[in-house]
Amino acid sequence: MWEIVRAGNWQEYPEDAEIILEGDLDDSFYIIVAGEVSVRKFGKDLRELNAGDCFGEMGYLAKTKRTAMIVARVPTSLLKVNSTVISQVSLNCQVRFLKVFLRTLIHRLSITTEKMSQEI
Repeated sequence: MWEIVRAGNWQEYPEDAEIILEGDLDDSFYIIVAGEVSVRKFGKDLRELNAGDCFGEMGYLAKTKRTAMIVARVPTSLLKVNSTVISQVSLNCQVRFLKVFLRTLIHRLSITTEKMSQEI
């Protein structure tokens, strides 16, 4: 983990700052160090993420356009990690991050499935 912390790009965002725009092409992911962000789609807040959460993993893993906008709800500190950094860290560190991403994606899919089933 320290490999990522040392190699990542530390960023600070004020309240209401747009961190990611829907449709952008970027292979970085972010770890929230302090603060909180909103995940927005079509101008609607979908969920909040807090310190310790990550976002942008789909762009990192799939090399696709961003599927949502991310906006700082309060002053927020982030660690931005691009794919080049991950490819340069130890294999053990890479595997740990992939496991975290997998758990994150499974959790988010579960939440989405639950919400959809309640709307039917």
